This record gives sequence, C-alpha cells and structure tokens, in this order.
Amino acid sequence: MNYNKADFIASYGISSQLPESDRPELSFSGRSNVGKSSLINKLCNRKNLARVSSTPGKTATINFYAVDDCYFVDLPGYGYAKVSNADRERWDDLINSYFEAQRRHTLLVQLIDCRHAPSADDIQMLQYLHYHNIPFVVALTKADKAMREARQACVRLAPRRHAEDAPGEPAQTSLLPEPDAPAFALPEPLYAQDGTVFLQELPAALLTPLRAVQAPLQAWLEDNPEADAHPQMLELYFTVQDLVRAAERYDSHFVTQLTARGSELELQLLCLDPAPFVDASLSTGRSAALFSATLTPPAYYRSVLGCADARAVALESPFPAGNLGLFCLPGISTRYRDRERSVQSVSDALARLAQSRVGNYLAFFPSYAYLRQVQEDFAARYPGISTLVQESGLDDAARAAFLARFEPDPAHTLLGFAVMGGIFGEGVDLAGDRLIGCAIVGVGLPQVNPRQEMLRRYYDAQNGAGFDYAYRYPGMNKVLQAAGRVIRTPEDKGVVLLLDDRFAKPDYQRLFPLHWKHLQYLPGPAALETALADFWSSKPE
Repeated sequence: MNYNKADFIASYGISSQLPESDRPELSFSGRSNVGKSSLINKLCNRKNLARVSSTPGKTATINFYAVDDCYFVDLPGYGYAKVSNADRERWDDLINSYFEAQRRHTLLVQLIDCRHAPSADDIQMLQYLHYHNIPFVVALTKADKAMREARQACVRLAPRRHAEDAPGEPAQTSLLPEPDAPAFALPEPLYAQDGTVFLQELPAALLTPLRAVQAPLQAWLEDNPEADAHPQMLELYFTVQDLVRAAERYDSHFVTQLTARGSELELQLLCLDPAPFVDASLSTGRSAALFSATLTPPAYYRSVLGCADARAVALESPFPAGNLGLFCLPGISTRYRDRERSVQSVSDALARLAQSRVGNYLAFFPSYAYLRQVQEDFAARYPGISTLVQESGLDDAARAAFLARFEPDPAHTLLGFAVMGGIFGEGVDLAGDRLIGCAIVGVGLPQVNPRQEMLRRYYDAQNGAGFDYAYRYPGMNKVLQAAGRVIRTPEDKGVVLLLDDRFAKPDYQRLFPLHWKHLQYLPGPAALETALADFWSSKPE
C-alpha cells in the first residue's frame, strides 16, 4: 500500500450520506482525544491530513480518507463527559449505522491509552466488536507521552551536575496534542542523583506498552526470518521479555531505575537483594555445593546467596606457597584524588617487576583512563619494555589475539595493561611461563555511581554494611580473580604485586585468602627490586 497517496474525502454526520463502499475500509475507534487522527497522520506521513483537536469530543462526524486503494475511516470519539445526551445518542446511531450497513469492513483499529486501565467505554466497545464479529486489533497510544513525561520527571528530580553548562536537549515533536497537565507522575523516589531516579514502586504505565509489543514482535520475527533487521529486532524482543519477566517477580527486593540520557529514557528493574530467589532455586534440590577461589568473605556470600545457615569451609591452596611471590608497596595511593600524582610511582613499580626476569606480565587497573595515563608514562620512560594495551569493546577474535601475544619461553619481556574485572581478569588460563607475574593497581572498588549508591543505601538499612556490600567486597573479588591468573599449576612460579596503601589496612587484610600469609610489605621500588631478585633466585618448591 502506498500510504503517501492519501486524500481527505469528506466528513459525514448522517449515515445516509456515507460514500459507497467500493473498496476495503480500515476504521479507527477509541475514546475522545486518544490519538486516532494522530495515528492516521503518522501512517500517511502527513502532518495535517487528519485534523488533530486538543478539545475532547470535537470530532462528531465520520471522516473518510482515500489512502491508495482503500478507505481510512476515523470514527467519532466516545466517552467525553461534557457531550450532551442528545449528541451522544446521535453518535451512537451514526456508529451503529456504519457497522450495520453492508460495507467492506476489513479491520478496525481500537485505540486505548496505555497510561490508564481500559475504561468502561473501552470495554463496552470491545464487547460490541466481539458480538458483531468485527475484525479488530488493539493499538496502545500515548506511550511516547508516558516515556517523555517520565524522562522529564527524572530530569527535574535528579538534575545532572554541571547541567547549566551542558547544551540544551534537542527539541522533541510529539505526535499527540499536549495535555494541560502531565498525565504521568513518578512516585516519591527512594534516591535521585545525576539523571537517575530509583523508585520502590513499579510504574505500570511504562510496562504496559512493553507487554503489548511482545506478541507483535514475536509474530514479525517468525514471519520475517531473513529480514536485514531481524538480529536487531530479536535483541529487542529478548530485552523486552527480560524486563517483563523481571516485573512478574518484582517485590520489595527490587527497585526501578530510570535514567534520563538526553532525549532517551532508560528503564531497568534492579534486584538489590537476590537472596530469596537464589534460596528458592537451591531449595529445589537436596543439597548444593558452591565452590570458588574468591568466595571471600563467606558471610557476605551466604547473605546474598540466601543460604545464611550454610557451612563455609576455607581450604588450603593446592599449590606450594613458596612458588608465589607476594609483595605490596603501601606507599602508593591509587585513590581517585591521588591518581595524577601516582602515575610515575606506579610506572616505576611496574618497571621493577618487568625487569626482574624476562617473561610475560599483566598489570590490572581500575579504569581505562588510569590505565592509559600510566601506560603512556611507562612507554615514554621505559621504552625498552614492550607493552600491550587492552582496548575497550574487544570481540572474541581481538581477545584471542591479545592472549596469543603471551607466548611460552619468550625471548623478550612483555607487559600487558588490562582492566580489573574485565575479560582478562577471569577465565584466562596462561599456565607455565606464559604469565609469570601480575600487578594489581588499586583495590578494585566499583565506580561510584547512582546504582552503587542505591545498593549501598539498601544494605546500610539492612545490616549497616552498605559500603562493604556495594564497594569493598566486589572490589576484592576482582583483586583475587586477577591475582589468580598467575599460578595455574603446581609447577608454576610467579609474582603478584599489590599497589595501594589500603592493602595494608585491617579492613582489607581480613579479606586475604589463607595462602596470602607470606605477603611482604616493602618501603619502595628499591626494596621491591631486591625482594624480586631473591624470589627468582630461589628454587621452586
């Protein structure tokens, strides 16, 4: 159908005046001001083909449009309270006469405002269509308004820092007439910061269009398996499905996260506490054994995994302790405020590590920005040592190419720069001399952002350990994962170097695994150079 070939025919207030039914007719029905005219204009890519009225109840006629070889029929809106009984009866007679006449009714599009539950008039219309066997589909309208109003509420509740210096948001054109007041309002937020709002209550108006789009999406995917857009539509389908399924489990352990990004609104259902859901899954079996080298501290994992009464057992490492050189330079602070002045100190420590023995090394950093700062300084001051940098967004092929550089029995030293908690921080098995040392720069704390702060607030209220649960424990998990890349077999020998003063503090020392008892704290690079020489000169156990 050529939707661009469209013309207004006429408006009819009396059924006897209706034009001859000589072509298929697609009709549009719904409450007053639900958006019938706007939908017709959008379908035909015309701004003023169908006149959009900001006054409910204004359309009192049946409007016909010739669109290619069919009619679009805009029926009078119903449900407007200020219409007189006489006008209401005239409209009812007009619509009844239209449907009872011998016309080529192909399909009726029943429009319903997705921000509200179907009204009694909507339900009565649907029952009418069912009773008379009139083919119809339901189209939910006003979704753009609900999302737009929610985004605007986010901006008001959580203005971004330095927003006064930022360029203005691009103007948005709504397909629908503006209401006198927003029809969608956010509930009182739990927490709001920097464009992000967290709500305890799940906003149903934002989920209604997502639920409604599932079936059409699935039908399109099944009917168009070879379409160019199929991969993107499939990804969208699974994203919507995940949100809807999460909404079905939504309870007090969840919050709704809304983030305004320019003209877009990002919706996420965040499970702050997975314990009851994991516990329910574990309870379906007789027993469960959870095994990992990074389940530290046990009480934290028992709490978040819903098995508070489970027995925790810490086993000794199966690898000889003497094969792991474990050193720390507590004179370096990698806190965000100290990073600029720590760059050269970190570079010097990495140089001592890489110069201690020819081989392959990895240095793990808390962020790409800090990684690049140190790598640029290191490459300029120590050009004789080859470096390799992890870039963001690596695919499988690039990941494999990165790891392939870590060859056994290398003739020259290679120092790789990677991000802690990234794709090289776990699941990497560089046994033997493919990796003989790693440096861990910082304690791995997640970036401070609204989501982590919401998590901190939640666990502060639950058990007073919000910082531990949101930052310290996840950070140490990344530290232990990175350190675990070095010793992969009983024959391996290698070094782990910790660079941050916080590793010398009790809050972190209590999180060290049993096989870290021999960790040495050193005053500076010179002492590190001596300790490394002593370690490499010792025989493997």
